Amino acid sequence: MSPRDPNSQDNSQHRVLRSEADLVYESDDDILSSRTEIDCVIDNLSLNKSPGSDRINNELIKKFHNCSPSVLLPLFNKCLNLGVFPKIWKRAKIVLLPKSTA
Repeated sequence: MSPRDPNSQDNSQHRVLRSEADLVYESDDDILSSRTEIDCVIDNLSLNKSPGSDRINNELIKKFHNCSPSVLLPLFNKCLNLGVFPKIWKRAKIVLLPKSTA
């Protein structure tokens, strides 16, 4: 689906961009999530979406949050403070669905 991106074909501008992309981002402007924000995001999760590679679907996230509402907020805020998010949260599998010709 997407072409390979070998480093061997990089010019100097590409090398600079790659090195900047690998830097840890830190900002004083980062705002921690609030309980209200987390509740709103989770309430608005669609149940018609496929789970990611972690196999956790939105229905499970909603049920978990309803049972243990104090767990996700500190988890997300710790990730934001450290600037580190689990790699599996960043993975996606793109599945192309052809449209009907009718």
